Amino acid sequence: MGKSLNIHPDGVHMAFGAGTGVLPFMDLVAQVAFYNLGIDQLMGDKQDRLTDHFKLRFYVSFQSRKDSIGLELLEALHEFCNQTGRDNFELHLRISNENKPRRWDAAFINEQLVGESEKSLKKVWVCGPPVMAETFDFAFSGMKAQNPNRFGTGVLEVL
Repeated sequence: MGKSLNIHPDGVHMAFGAGTGVLPFMDLVAQVAFYNLGIDQLMGDKQDRLTDHFKLRFYVSFQSRKDSIGLELLEALHEFCNQTGRDNFELHLRISNENKPRRWDAAFINEQLVGESEKSLKKVWVCGPPVMAETFDFAFSGMKAQNPNRFGTGVLEVL
């Protein structure tokens, strides 16, 4: 766990997952939960563990709550962080059949990355249906064309 995502022990990490595309990130969510509960020694060697300067922003999208995967865990961790004043996990939830949510188009993607630089943003992962992957791929290509030095190699990844 973690090595395949190339997680850094600190810095901002962003994940965009839709449907079953949330599954590759659930181990990372568990790692944040273990860290917040003070039982991160379950995660292996000390050098592989998260630090106080780690943050995960997780954007998830489901057709409906009924079709969601792991939503209870995500919402519980988000609520725990809010109640305890921890800022290492943010949940951004999009449910398609509730309140006409905003689409994840190029403008939305760019807005989420505004102000983030290579210094603070360590990784952005995307995993979801083919149309979503294509949308992010085009958005990332546009960002790289506009400013080739904004993000380093391997920061933006469509899985």
